[in-house]
Amino acid sequence: MKNFLRKIVRESDAMTFVEYGLLVGVLGLSIVFGLNAFTNQLYRLWHIIDQASTNAQQAH
Repeated sequence: MKNFLRKIVRESDAMTFVEYGLLVGVLGLSIVFGLNAFTNQLYRLWHIIDQASTNAQQAH
């Protein structure tokens, strides 16, 4: 196992592959957290609209 890891570290192609893998991982996490924040804000917006609609109906 150690020899395999040493071989991967020595090869520049493998390092490029590892770097691209890390980049894809970071981008993936950024997308997930960004979508999570977006959906939370969208839920809050719909909740505000629902409350305003309910209050308007009760006022009449």
